Amino acid sequence: MVKRKASTTIPPNHASKQACADNYGSSDYWENRYAVDSDNRNHCWYYTYAELSPLLEHFLSNNQSVFEVGCGDVPLGEGILAGDSNPEADTEADTEAKRRVVCCDISPTVIKEMCKKSSSSVQYVVADATKLSYADEEFDVVIDKGTLDALISTNNKIGTKTAKACFSEMARVCSVNGVVVVVSHLNAVTEEGMSWLDEVLVDSLQSTSLSKYRWSIEGNISEADFEVVENDSDEDGGGVGPCVYIIKKLRKSSRASSSSSSSTIPFTLSAH
Repeated sequence: MVKRKASTTIPPNHASKQACADNYGSSDYWENRYAVDSDNRNHCWYYTYAELSPLLEHFLSNNQSVFEVGCGDVPLGEGILAGDSNPEADTEADTEAKRRVVCCDISPTVIKEMCKKSSSSVQYVVADATKLSYADEEFDVVIDKGTLDALISTNNKIGTKTAKACFSEMARVCSVNGVVVVVSHLNAVTEEGMSWLDEVLVDSLQSTSLSKYRWSIEGNISEADFEVVENDSDEDGGGVGPCVYIIKKLRKSSRASSSSSSSTIPFTLSAH
């Protein structure tokens, strides 16, 4: 279980935001969407890079590598490179050369399109995020914006299992002292969001392969959502927006590593 440090009231949430007619958890759905459905192109899910950058800039430096899962046709990776500022770089190319950014998606169509459209040094790859080919601890910052929500949207055991497999891979390829950033509509201020946090994120981090690290989770919500929770003015939690989860990966001390008991993962909730 996650240890919650925030002194907030968590209202019940009876209406799942993930209930939808579209099969967002299917790779065929996304391939068809990008190949056929032109009306749904260039859709930015949840937050733009400009909206997320105040949070992301705390974990980004000009030499850090970035891996984005489920980038779609509005990838955050492009914004990260465009937002880089390095006073020691003589040219824009010098600045980009200091950062490796890889954006993946399961749709070959959207990756092919992004390769043609992009003029930056972002590397676009077709990949199944539940079975990544990258080495352990290869990236400093790993980002997902909506992919876990899409995978779990089928609202069954298969969706949860797939989401856990995806998040476990994200955590695996994240470097020690690095961060995994997850943007989700399953907001921890709701009962449903806390259940998802425990079942998908925490349970994955406490698995055998990932439990050798020390983890912490910080949930970032808007000032407006924080006021809603503190005032208990939204009984079912249906009015809150997405939460930005910052999961930090650290090396365990030798004393902690020798302990046979499972570590509690601390969780804090902040307004931004």
